[in-house]
Amino acid sequence: ISYVQLDERVDVFKLNVADAFKRYSTGDDEPEYKKLFFILMDNSLASLVSYLFCLREGHVALLLSPDTEAGDLSTLVKCYQTNGILRSHLGETSIEVCSNTQLNLHADLAILLSTSGSTGSPKQVRLSRQNIQENAVSISQYLSIKDDERAITSLPPHYSYGLSVINSHLLAGASIVLTNESVVSRVFWDLFKTHGATSLAGVPYTYEVLDKLRFLRMNLPTLRYM
Repeated sequence: ISYVQLDERVDVFKLNVADAFKRYSTGDDEPEYKKLFFILMDNSLASLVSYLFCLREGHVALLLSPDTEAGDLSTLVKCYQTNGILRSHLGETSIEVCSNTQLNLHADLAILLSTSGSTGSPKQVRLSRQNIQENAVSISQYLSIKDDERAITSLPPHYSYGLSVINSHLLAGASIVLTNESVVSRVFWDLFKTHGATSLAGVPYTYEVLDKLRFLRMNLPTLRYM
């Protein structure tokens, strides 16, 4: 889809969110306020629209794995008193309203990203819109990302590296091949070839897996860099 169509989908989603909160409210129309949303974010168009909605409308998005256990999610809802949960399924996004209470959110806060938790319980890193913008600019300039680039989503978007690939390519007006398939899947490589992906992002483990798949023997004429 085009950038214009993507923006139109964000417009429609904004109306859907407003309707959901209107149904939840028992009083008169309330003024719009900055909300906290949990996004169970995968590499789907529906999730991307949810994320862009929060960025564009000035809400806060706490990005979580779509595989987050129900018990863990319930604990997080109680801890953060989130206003709503957004999750995609079969191309659509469900909007679960948890609270219509205005939270004391910092004016600059835009994104909350979890650390790995490798040294204890995971913590949330607070990012502003400017943090997101500057990071995307820095990456796109360093890698010389142009509008003819075409990245494929090989990392989870609730992980900082995976999200940075999306942000930097959107900033450059480039294309993104959205898929939840793993690099070990034949479907992933069929999509890569069909859509002419030009780059592949990975962590060290990704390349260990690719080595076992005999990656260097693959015929990928559109691949420019990894």
